[in-house]
Amino acid sequence: MIRYAALSALALLGACAEQAADPAAPVEAPEAQAVTLDAVAEDYVKVSLALEAHDPGFVDAYYGPEEWRTAAEAEAAGLDAVSDRIDALLERAAQAEPDAEDELSDDRKAFLIAHMEAMQTRVRMARGETVPFDEETQSLYGVVAPEPDMEEVEAALAAIGDLLPGEDPLWKRVDDFKKRLEIPDENLQAVMDAAIEECRARTMDHVALPEDEFFHMELVTDQPWSGYNWYQGGHESLIEINTDLPVRIDRAVDLGCHEGYPGHHTLNSLREARMVEDRGWIEFTMFPLYAPTALIAEGTANYGIDMAFTPNEREAFERDVLYPLAGIDPALAETNAALREDMQALRLMRADTARDYLDGDIDAETYKDRIQRYTLTSPERAAQSLDFTETYRGYVVNYGVGEVMAGQYVDRVGGDDETARWDAFIHAIATPVLPSDLQE
Repeated sequence: MIRYAALSALALLGACAEQAADPAAPVEAPEAQAVTLDAVAEDYVKVSLALEAHDPGFVDAYYGPEEWRTAAEAEAAGLDAVSDRIDALLERAAQAEPDAEDELSDDRKAFLIAHMEAMQTRVRMARGETVPFDEETQSLYGVVAPEPDMEEVEAALAAIGDLLPGEDPLWKRVDDFKKRLEIPDENLQAVMDAAIEECRARTMDHVALPEDEFFHMELVTDQPWSGYNWYQGGHESLIEINTDLPVRIDRAVDLGCHEGYPGHHTLNSLREARMVEDRGWIEFTMFPLYAPTALIAEGTANYGIDMAFTPNEREAFERDVLYPLAGIDPALAETNAALREDMQALRLMRADTARDYLDGDIDAETYKDRIQRYTLTSPERAAQSLDFTETYRGYVVNYGVGEVMAGQYVDRVGGDDETARWDAFIHAIATPVLPSDLQE
């Protein structure tokens, strides 16, 4: 820096001398330094790390330069300073020129801008501002949860009632049936290992993952979620399974696909390989939880189950492999598969109920009652759902709404061709895709 300043001073003195010799000679203004997306991306990561101090959990995963995180913690910038940095960075990002030689560079610029705009909303929330649910989800995740089709919902409930007849409330009949599918603790590891291995094998038929990719699983308690992927970098994940409530047999494939293959672990491994290692795009060393990319991650992770298995393939695998490993009667598999299919019509009810609760239209007891009635779950699991909603707020839209959007995108781009469908899915998880891109 000192050497640069000295050289600039000498150049200025030279220009003054020339101007004195020839007053008519024009003086050229110094050329403004171009704003690069690489520079914007670096500052985006740094300001995200600074925001984490005021919005704990905002940075869900980070494997970039450790000195950046250390510097952010040492600086302890105030929230106003963080907000000012985001505003200034947005102005710089708007001026940045994409790389004409990289077909993804325009998408990269849009991705960075959308994520910094989402950060502005998180700053408002960190200041204690109450943001209405729909505004929150639009600002953070790029979507507003659609109103459920209640005729479709009621028809599904009626079909489930026919599938599981009885006098008890429908949620209890469903819960009683699912209790028969609970995996004994001593068999849980073997069941999960088998499910994960099958999800991985089916994904690897279509996706070229880094050779050293790996994840390990741990069983935990006292969490508001059922499963979580903690990406470590180096193509490695830690996946935690919450055992506060018994794990049921269909959750094995759900978690194996959602958290692993072709879900979160696959997304993060591919982004690290293709965006960070191949392109040097530092922004992908940091995963912000409350941001548009979260809808992509959760929606594709949910839809990834349907990418890996057809309904018949899943039923057969569970019946022939997982049920025996768990010590559960395989004869229950057919009814469980039919129940799972009927319950697809209920997947928007959780976000709709969360919207009413967080906007103050219903209280906590009404929330739990509606979750029981319309997602057919027990009081204990409804309470866990409330805990999740109070912790993560509008994040809930990323599951059901995101799954629908991911499926519609793959259908539109890939049609009936299996290779094209996988290509579309991989593009969605491995490149700078935004929720709006799924809808075009």
